Amino acid sequence: MSRIAYVVDDDEAARSSLQAILSAQFNLLVRTFESGDRFLSETDHLDPGLALVDFHMPGASGLDVLEALKDNGNFIVAILTGQGNIALSVQAMRAGAHDFVEKPYSVNDLSELVDSGFAKLQSSLDGSNRAAAATAKIAMLAPREHEVLAK
Repeated sequence: MSRIAYVVDDDEAARSSLQAILSAQFNLLVRTFESGDRFLSETDHLDPGLALVDFHMPGASGLDVLEALKDNGNFIVAILTGQGNIALSVQAMRAGAHDFVEKPYSVNDLSELVDSGFAKLQSSLDGSNRAAAATAKIAMLAPREHEVLAK
């Protein structure tokens, strides 16, 4: 699996900085998006990856992105914010965020986030692949075998 990070932040300097750190420190392929709306409009065409999403953006907020992707096993979403508090953190985690990191973040924080995010993504993709393989095998069963399986 390619290790791809998607940085979604309306602040160009923050996007560029995070892209440079992720590319250099963690050898990740990084794609950036200037808004949650733009990212969501392209998710059907993107490879699985780790999405690092700013909480406060015009249009689709980080929470909106989380809600839109909560049943999509192709993305692990972590929230980055410069204006965090406990209530926002709880809200994000309840919505399915993998992690909630306040800016400025350290390289150690990012390292833990990247490692745990990709481990979770790999686990999710492995589970999806096993489910797809099982479904394909079940589809090949004869009618009588389906009856026996149903019992």
